[in-house]
Amino acid sequence: MLQEALITKLRLILVILLATCCSTVLADTILLDTGFEPPTYSLGSLVGQDGWFNTSVGVVQQTTKFAGLQAVRHDATGLTGQNSARHLFTYSSVGNPEPVVRFSMQAMIANNATQSRWTIMSVFSPGFNQSQILVFANGTVELRAGTSSTTVLIPIAYDVWNRFELEIDLNSQLAAGSYNGLSLGQKPLLTSGVTTINQVGFGVNSLPGTDTGYFDNLRIVSVPEPSSVLLVIFGTAVSFMRRRRARSRNTHLEK
Repeated sequence: MLQEALITKLRLILVILLATCCSTVLADTILLDTGFEPPTYSLGSLVGQDGWFNTSVGVVQQTTKFAGLQAVRHDATGLTGQNSARHLFTYSSVGNPEPVVRFSMQAMIANNATQSRWTIMSVFSPGFNQSQILVFANGTVELRAGTSSTTVLIPIAYDVWNRFELEIDLNSQLAAGSYNGLSLGQKPLLTSGVTTINQVGFGVNSLPGTDTGYFDNLRIVSVPEPSSVLLVIFGTAVSFMRRRRARSRNTHLEK
């Protein structure tokens, strides 16, 4: 009996180890991860630093940041239209066991002037802006694909750092957003059959006022669907239980 109990415990430990290994194998793949920190980033214009382009007002500065030493400031004063920073990266869902791309960023919008419409995160496939999280001049946070928004409108907290997340599932072709853990709902991507995501952006979206936005800790990862991880762990557990029952039956017959 003691030997059987010991074997059972060892098998249980093995299942736990296998589940841990599966989680490690299916861990997030980092596509882009930056806090705009030195030595990669120096003070001054963001354009030209570590591949960033397309903005005339994005500036790396040290005065206002979420964490670390530096963050990016966008001042909308004097702009006449959209002005967003862009960065390229490489991701394809074709043959990829990680069909979900997750974007997260800390952002703070100052409430000290005429408010602009801000792009917190904008996600592109080649030639198309597939989905974005916007802060409108009236102070609402929305998830949008094209000109269509979800019906979930959440008031933003000005003058404090807020966490935004945008998740693109290329299996379901859906975008899901959240603001400080609160769901912004889901929207189909702008176009169908998307397999490649290759660009992210943030900054002034349109209707520039005289306010300021701050951005920090941008992270982009591709992740396996939760169902994939659960299936691997469930399969391991089922295999363990079947072997245990078979051994128990054999022991009973021998008696």
